[in-house]
This record gives sequence, structure tokens and C-alpha cells, in this order.
Amino acid sequence: AAADGGNQDAAAGDAAAAAAAGAADNKEESKEPAKRKLKHTQLPITPSLTYTGTAKVQAFYEREGQMAAQDKLIRETNERRNDVESYVYDMRSKVGGGALEKYAPEAVRESFCALLNATEDWLYEEGEDALKSVYEAKLKELKAIGDPITRRSKEAQARPAAVDALRAAIAEFAELSRSTDAKYEHIEEAEREKIRERCAETEAWLNEMLEKQAAAALCDDPPLTVSELGVKRDALGYFARPIMNKPKPAPKKEEAAPASPAPAAEQSGEEAAGGAADAGAAEAAA
Repeated sequence: AAADGGNQDAAAGDAAAAAAAGAADNKEESKEPAKRKLKHTQLPITPSLTYTGTAKVQAFYEREGQMAAQDKLIRETNERRNDVESYVYDMRSKVGGGALEKYAPEAVRESFCALLNATEDWLYEEGEDALKSVYEAKLKELKAIGDPITRRSKEAQARPAAVDALRAAIAEFAELSRSTDAKYEHIEEAEREKIRERCAETEAWLNEMLEKQAAAALCDDPPLTVSELGVKRDALGYFARPIMNKPKPAPKKEEAAPASPAPAAEQSGEEAAGGAADAGAAEAAA
């Protein structure tokens, strides 16, 4: 019984403590928050200028220029290295069984592919950090062999269109020289014949060069180039156009015919009439 009484007293004490704590919390919540006071303080600012001197500024400019030049050299060196690497991969795939294989003689093709392989090995070994000028020299060495091969391919692809253009120009000016259009009627036949002769000469040259080209192999330098065909076409136009575009001569102006003298009978009548008029005037005056 005594133990039960003690427990009841403890429970009552805990309840009283909890009630007191709750009342304290409610009292604190009911209080309004304290207002903060702001204080403005002026901060002093003292301007100052530090002068480093003309010589030091100039040194900074020079240093900046040196760093920019160095960055540019590094960038260009990497670009030249990439140019060599790209050229090796591209030409090796084209010459060694690709689109350019038939435009290179067998001996040249084999030696060129060997050089391309050796250049690739060099790039990843002692050529890893070579100078810009070294990369440029390597690329020049490779192009001295590869460019003629590429040029033969381009010539073979562009030649048919160039031949057709020249043939079309020959036909155009030959037909124009025979035109009966009124705007060409003032062109003399001798001038027209000169155009026809030039067309015939150009066509004969073209046929001869086409025969030589047909006899040459694809891996040989072409005897008939696209540039030569263009020169012949332009030359024919420069010769024929001034003749056919010659303006018509201006029509001659007709000179006015001089007035014919009056017949003798009319002149005598006019003189008699003049004399009678003079006599009448003299009588009136008397």
C-alpha cells in the first residue's frame, strides 16, 4: 500500500511538471519578437592609382606577344601534323586498291604505299613532337608523288565535258558564219570564210589530240588536258565573235540638190514687170 502511494505521488509530480512546462512554452509564444535596430555607417573610400612605369608596361606587352606567338606556333604545328596524318590515310586507301590505283604505274604505286607506311610509323615514333617545318617538308615529299596521280584522275573525269564544250563551240560558230539572218547580212563572205576555216582547224586539232589521248594509258600524263581544251574554246570565241558582232554601217545621208535656175521666159517677164513698176513710181513722183 505504501508503494502504491509513492507511485501515485511521483505520477502527480510528473503531471505538474509537464503542465508547468506547457504553460512556460505558451508564455514564450505569446511574446512579440524583438525589433532589430539597423545602424548605417559610412565607409571611407580613398582612390589611388598605381603607376608601373612605361618600361614595365612595354615589357608586359612584349611578353604577351611572345606567348601569343608561341600559342600560334603550337597550334599550327599540330595542324601540320594532322595534315600529314590525314594525307597518309587518305592516299593509302585510294592508291592501294582504291579510286586512284589505275592512275599510278605499278612501280610508283608500290613505292608510294611503302613511303606512306613509313611516314605513319615515323609520326608515332620520332616524329611525335617534330617541328612545324619538318611536318611541312614531309607533306611536300608525299605530295610530289601523290599530286600527279590525283591530277590524272581529275583530268580523266573532267575531259569528256571539256571536249563536248569545244565541239559545241565549233558547231555554234560554223553555223553562225552561214547565218542568213538580217542582222548579219552586212558581214562579208570573206570574213565568214575565215571563221569557217578557224573552226575546221580547231576541229582537226581536237581529233588529232583525242587519238593521242586514246593511245595513252590512264597512269600516263595526259597529252590532252582540260586547260588546253578551254584555251582552244576561248580562242575560237575571241576570233569569231568580233567578226559576227561587227555593227552595221550607218546609212549615208542624202545631200540636198541645188536649186535649179528659173527659165529665161520667166526671168524676162519678171524684169519687164519690174521696169513697169519703176516707171510708174517715177511718174507719180513728177
